[in-house]
Amino acid sequence: MNTILIATAGSTAAAAAVEKGLELAEQTGDDVLFVAVRRPPVPVFGDPYWQRALSDELARLRPAVRRAMDLAEDRGIRAEYDIVEGDPSERIVELARSRDADLIVIGSRGLGAVASVLRGSVSKRVLQDADRPVLVVGERTRAAAA
Repeated sequence: MNTILIATAGSTAAAAAVEKGLELAEQTGDDVLFVAVRRPPVPVFGDPYWQRALSDELARLRPAVRRAMDLAEDRGIRAEYDIVEGDPSERIVELARSRDADLIVIGSRGLGAVASVLRGSVSKRVLQDADRPVLVVGERTRAAAA
């Protein structure tokens, strides 16, 4: 069996990536690995802030992963998940490599050139750094399908 790694975080773009990745898995019979990456909290502010930031981030990611797993189960697709910490693009590429994923599916918010430079584009960095195929799914893909 092959594996499709699908990045998810609860955003509209991530939901579009989940939908497209599951569609591909249905067509190919591949397994799916969902990954959600939480950024590490800034430790400068101390333990109470760090704990709250960690809890808030996990509270945001867990429902997204749960929804993705439920969608996979509803379609009869074998799936598992991993929630990891670190730089999202680095961790997605590392996990794809370590789990020998055949394809990475990731959403893109379509911020445009200036906003991507200012805020950073995880999908662009994954495209640049990955050593395997990457499918970038835009928010508009999901809207067009609805």
